[in-house]
Amino acid sequence: GLLYFAPVVYFIIFALLGTNVVKQFDFMTPAFPLILIFAKLGCFSGGCCRGVEMENGIYNVASDMFEFPSQLLEAFVALALFIFFMYYRDKAKPGTMFPLYLTLYSSIRFFTEFTRCEKDIFYGLKLYQILCLIGTVLGLIYLLIAHKFGSRMYDWFERRQVSINEEYYTACTELRNIKSAEIKEKIKQIKKRREVKKKKGRIKF
Repeated sequence: GLLYFAPVVYFIIFALLGTNVVKQFDFMTPAFPLILIFAKLGCFSGGCCRGVEMENGIYNVASDMFEFPSQLLEAFVALALFIFFMYYRDKAKPGTMFPLYLTLYSSIRFFTEFTRCEKDIFYGLKLYQILCLIGTVLGLIYLLIAHKFGSRMYDWFERRQVSINEEYYTACTELRNIKSAEIKEKIKQIKKRREVKKKKGRIKF
């Protein structure tokens, strides 16, 4: 979900809002491993995403077995990635944060999957390992593109955001002017009616 589904949803939202997609992904990339830390701690406490069975492992109440704490290992990896990206984000080129995370996490997760109790589905590989291989390849391709065109993409989205903001503020200003003109006109009409009533009252008196 964090590798494939969430980025697509975020991209669509950022594009619809007219924000700088490259800047937003660079900013929020450290949040992905941070979310993963709490997710894996939840897995450990709930007993899901269980590790392989071993004599000197940690007892899992859900499975009633002693297992390797793969959830804690993945939480530790996520913590290391979070610290790295918090340090690296000020030095990174525009657009390279998320593809670098995609590459690093997918490649590391490929090896940590050997500690998890999952079924092999293809030549001794688990489902998540196949997804990790795909993620690593996509991350490397995306990283090469970002290194070459990241700055241009950043500038293009920045100009687009400025243009959309200008159009938005212009439209808001025009709307405010129209509304203020309507309010002024209503106030004039109210004043005229009051003056007419006052004159009629004086004539009756």
